[in-house]
Amino acid sequence: MLSAAKHLGRSADRLFAALRATLFAGWPFFTFAAVTFEHHAPDAQVVYLAGDFNDWANNQAGQVTDPAFAMVRGTNGVWQKTLALEPGTYRFKYVVDGSRWVTPSGFPILDGDSNAVFRVRAHDAPANTTNFFWGLGERFEAWNLAGRVIEVWARDMAQGGPNSSYFAVPFLISAAGEGWFVTDPGKVVFDLRDGMKVSSTNLVRFTGAPRDISRQYTQLVGRPALPPAWVFQPWYSRNSYLSAYDVERVLARGEALGLKPGVIVLEAWARSLQDFQFETNRYPNPAGWIAHLQQRGVHVVLWETPSIWTSAPTYEVAKSNGWLVLNADGTEYVTDWLENGRKIDFRQPSARAWWTELHRPLVELGVAGFKTDGGERHPDPEFHNQMPYCYQRAVLAAFAAPLHDSVTIATDSCTATNPAAGGDGLADRTAPTHEHPADAGAHLRARPGITFARSANAWSAGNSLFWAGDQHAEWKSLRRVVRAGLSAALSGFPFWGHDIGGYTGHPSAELYIRWMQLGTFSPIMQFHGIAPREPWYFGDEAVRVAHWCFAVREQLQPYLREAARHASEEGTPIWRPLIWEWPDDPQARRCDDQFLLGDDILVAPVLDEFPDRDVYLPAGQWREAWSEATFTGPTNLVVNVPLEWIPVFVRSGSAVRLPRPPDALSAPAKMSLPEPPRFYSSGDETLVVTSENGGPAMLHLGSGDGVMVWLNG
Repeated sequence: MLSAAKHLGRSADRLFAALRATLFAGWPFFTFAAVTFEHHAPDAQVVYLAGDFNDWANNQAGQVTDPAFAMVRGTNGVWQKTLALEPGTYRFKYVVDGSRWVTPSGFPILDGDSNAVFRVRAHDAPANTTNFFWGLGERFEAWNLAGRVIEVWARDMAQGGPNSSYFAVPFLISAAGEGWFVTDPGKVVFDLRDGMKVSSTNLVRFTGAPRDISRQYTQLVGRPALPPAWVFQPWYSRNSYLSAYDVERVLARGEALGLKPGVIVLEAWARSLQDFQFETNRYPNPAGWIAHLQQRGVHVVLWETPSIWTSAPTYEVAKSNGWLVLNADGTEYVTDWLENGRKIDFRQPSARAWWTELHRPLVELGVAGFKTDGGERHPDPEFHNQMPYCYQRAVLAAFAAPLHDSVTIATDSCTATNPAAGGDGLADRTAPTHEHPADAGAHLRARPGITFARSANAWSAGNSLFWAGDQHAEWKSLRRVVRAGLSAALSGFPFWGHDIGGYTGHPSAELYIRWMQLGTFSPIMQFHGIAPREPWYFGDEAVRVAHWCFAVREQLQPYLREAARHASEEGTPIWRPLIWEWPDDPQARRCDDQFLLGDDILVAPVLDEFPDRDVYLPAGQWREAWSEATFTGPTNLVVNVPLEWIPVFVRSGSAVRLPRPPDALSAPAKMSLPEPPRFYSSGDETLVVTSENGGPAMLHLGSGDGVMVWLNG
C-alpha cells in the first residue's frame, strides 16, 4: 500500500496540501485542493513557481518575469505560494531569479526534463454532503458544479477557456431529487454558489432520482435514433489524410498489424470549403473507391463546417439567394475560424433545405456520415445556442428518403420558443409543429447515416453522435474528458466519444496508451489528432496494447449495440455515472473518474502516470475482469496498474467475458484494501502523517477541517 505522504518533498522543499471542508476561494466541495509550495532560497531576489498547472509561468525562452507567478518570501529564506488545484497529477519546478530552473528535492521524476511530479487525490469527504449539482451538458471543469457560476453558451473551447463548453444545455440535476430545464433559446446563467439560482423563470421541473430525471428530460427533448452498428467499431481519423492513396496506406498498415478500423474520417476531401465536391486529383474515383472500402468493411465519414469560403462556387449561390449571415449594417458576417469563412444562415428554412440537398449526392456515393464540426458561432444572441441543432438537422435530413411536398421535415423549423407563453410547454419551434420533439427524428431514419458533432444545444440530444472537441495531449485533458463524458451522458448524449491521444500536441507513449484504453471502453472509439494517432506511431508497446484494445472492442460489439438500443428507446446512457445506479451513495456522488459501461461493466481508467489507482466499488458483488477475483461493495481498492492494464470490474453473475490484457513487461497487477492513514496532532493547523517507510511529512490543514488529500502514490 502506498501511503498518503510517500513522495512529499523533504528538507528545504515541502508541499503542503489539504482538501477544504469549506469552500476554497468560491470553489465547490472536493473539486480543488489548497496546495502550498515552499522553497528554501535565502539568497534569491525572486522565486517563481512554474508548472503545467500555470503553463510553466508563461516563460519566454526560459525567462520568467510575470509577477503573477512569483512566490512570497517568508522567514528564514523560505518562499511560499498557495494554489487551488483540482485532483490530478502535476509537474513543477522553481525558477530562481527568473532564469535558474531548480528541481525540487524529494519528489519523483517521471520524465526526461527533471520535473518534480506530485498527485492530488480527493479521497474522503463528509458523508452528509448534499450540495451536489450535475449536468449542464458537457462540462470539463468539474463533475459537481456546486459553488460555480456557469454561463450556458456554446463556445469553441479553444477560445472560451477551460470553463467553457461546446454544449449549451441548460439542464441541471440536484442531489435533492430535483431537476430543471430552462427553455429560453438564448444565453442562460446558473448561479450555484448557494443553492440554485438561474437567470430565467421559464423552467420545466422534474423530480426523482438522477436516472428518473434524466429519462424524463430526454423524453421531452428527444432521444437519438439507434445508430448503425458500424459506429461502435474503431475509427481512424486525422487532420488530415490528403488522398485516397494516403488512406490506403493507413488501412494496409492497420490490416497488416491486425488493427483494421471500421470507419475512416476524411477532412481534406473537398475542392474548397464548403463546395461538397471531391477533389478528384486526390480522390480520382470517389464512388468506386467508397464502394471498395465498404466491401472491406470500412465506412466513410466526411468532415464539414457550416461556413463556406468566397472561392467556393456555393458562395455565389448562397449570396444570391440571401442565405449568408449578415451583420447589422448589411455586410457579410465573417467567422473568426477557418480563414474568414462566411456562415450559412440556418435560421432560414430555404437555406437549410439547400444545405440538405448539397449532401444528397454524397449520400448517393455511399458516404455513411458527416462530421459536423463547428456550430458555436452566430451573431444573433437568440439563435446562437440553436445553431448546432439546426445545422446538424439539415445534414441528417440528407439521409431521409424523399418526402412528399406536403410533409414538413424536421429541418423546417429550428428555433426554440418559450413554453411559458402558452400551449403544452414544449418548444414547438424546435421541431416540426406536427410532432413531439421526441419523435423529431422519425423522418430521418429512412437510411442509416449519422452526424458526428462537436457542438450542441438541449434539443440536439435527439440528433446523432457527438465528440468532446479539441483537447490537448496532456494528462489533465484526459481526466477532464472523463468528466465531460459523464455530464454529457447525464444530459442526454449517449453516443459520444473523444480524440484518442488528444487533438493538439504530442502525447507520450504512456499517455497515448492510457487514452486508448479509455477509448476502448467509450461509446465511440475514435483515433484523431492534428498529427497521426494510429497506434504504430507510438512504438511497439502501443501496438501490443492496441491489439488487445481492438480485441476487447470486437468482443464488446453485441454488448454496445444492446446498450445503444436502451439509450435510444429508454434514455439510458451507455456511459453511466455511478449516481445512475447508486444515487444515495456519498462516494458515488463525488466520483468523477469512474463509470459504468452499460449495465454490467465498471471502468476505472488510469488518468495519470503513477503506478497505482484508487478504485471505488459500489454496493454489490463484483468480479475483476482479468483475474476473476471477487469483491463485495461498497469498498475501496488500491490497484497496481502496469501500463498494459486498466481496472475493469464486472457484476457477478454477468455473462460478460473479455480478453485478458497482455502480460505486463514490468510488474504484475495486484490489488489491496487501502490502509487508513494515521494522524497525529502537531499543533492547531498541522498534521503529521506517517508514511510507509516511517518518514514524516507535513500536511497543512485549515483549522477544524479534519479532511485530508491523499498525495502522490
